[in-house]
Amino acid sequence: MSPSTIKSLQEGKTAVFRLLQYRPRTEYELRVKLKEKQFEIEVVDQVIEYFKKIGLVNDRDFAKAWVTSRLNKPFGAVRIKRELYEKGIDKETVGSVLQALSGEYDELPVIRSLVERKLAHSSRISPEKIKPRIYNFLLRRGFSYSAIKKVIDNL
Repeated sequence: MSPSTIKSLQEGKTAVFRLLQYRPRTEYELRVKLKEKQFEIEVVDQVIEYFKKIGLVNDRDFAKAWVTSRLNKPFGAVRIKRELYEKGIDKETVGSVLQALSGEYDELPVIRSLVERKLAHSSRISPEKIKPRIYNFLLRRGFSYSAIKKVIDNL
């Protein structure tokens, strides 16, 4: 290895360490950041492999942590899926992580509590206007159409 390649590898590792200090990141996010910093593709590959070997970059662990944190916000599965895809997590990983947590998570009580909270703050708005607003709010949060419809029809 040439001295310039060794220097580039060290600079790439330093850049990734700095990025990971702020929050965990996916392999895709790190690749994009390193390419933005104009590292050569071979250097990017070696740096990513290094961090995967030492366990600081693991897309499955990232996806599990992301899903758990987003469910606590609360967000629905549709939005969480979209966010994970945007972060470069593959469909198989997203599917298996969401499948593993789906048994523990029920959308209906979460949607009900969000609707009750919205209604408590919207007492001056007419029922004709509040229903579409709540519906759109829940859709933006990523809840499924069928679950939203069940809760809103019971209003």
